[in-house]
Amino acid sequence: MDEPEQSLDDWLNDVKAEKSDAIDFSFPTDKLKGEYIARIDGRPYDEVVGLIRKFLIQSGSLGADRSTLSWLSYLAGKGELKRVSEFQRRLIRYAKTMANGAVAGQVTWVLDLLPDNPRRAIDTLNAYFEAHCLFMPDGRMHGIYDATELIRARFIQAPRSSSEAIRLLQDESARTFERVVERLYSRMGYSTKLTPRQKDGGFDVLALKEEIGRRAKVHIECKKWEGNVGVPILRGLLGVVHDSKATNGVCVTTSDLTGAAKKFVERNPQLDFVSGEKLVQLLNEYLGPTWFYKIERLVEESKGGVAA
Repeated sequence: MDEPEQSLDDWLNDVKAEKSDAIDFSFPTDKLKGEYIARIDGRPYDEVVGLIRKFLIQSGSLGADRSTLSWLSYLAGKGELKRVSEFQRRLIRYAKTMANGAVAGQVTWVLDLLPDNPRRAIDTLNAYFEAHCLFMPDGRMHGIYDATELIRARFIQAPRSSSEAIRLLQDESARTFERVVERLYSRMGYSTKLTPRQKDGGFDVLALKEEIGRRAKVHIECKKWEGNVGVPILRGLLGVVHDSKATNGVCVTTSDLTGAAKKFVERNPQLDFVSGEKLVQLLNEYLGPTWFYKIERLVEESKGGVAA
């Protein structure tokens, strides 16, 4: 018989006791993470910060560091090591001075940004992840994700209303907003592709869906705006739809359309729009009510990285 799944309290006790067989670099399962985050407001501050500290890369050597070092030595021996990144340079330098391998580097100092600057802490972890993810084992990648979810849950907290969710989306970068929309349409059953920056050709996401007797080709324009979207944006999107022979175009915005823009959509059945309030409803429906905590995972999934 399979052993019963470990309870949240049992896992926390194992982590606190620093048991050698305890998984302490991330939550062991999404179920336990969900249970913890659901009650995070009632958890002691030091416990939450202690878990974040466990999940971050601390000073020390990882098994993956030694594997990377062996790979670098192999390339150097063949004369194929053309470019050495800063991470690899540190790896080589520490390997010369430490018998057990190399120090991965630590990022626990971002805890000094809490509780006053959680947004800065998340941005720092995102930058650290982007620079080092190629050298991280999967467990450490999940640890970074879990740390950001804990920071959002405890120090930013879930939006309590649609208007608050919209405001939090507006705090994200335009590219992050585009990636969240791309993930939304993917979960809605479309095959999706994000257009390159600065070369979007009048739209940000291409969404395709094959159905019996019908093929949908949708151009999605994303507008992370506080003010309402006007007719010029929609007129440009309509032109792109016509030129590319798409079935329709959709403007997804954190705000709404002006009155004139809504009338323009009514006159042009190839166009549609998703307002901020409707967007939040769709995110809740297709990505789950805790989508806000998982923005980093959604972004990486959109890049083709680790799935949420």
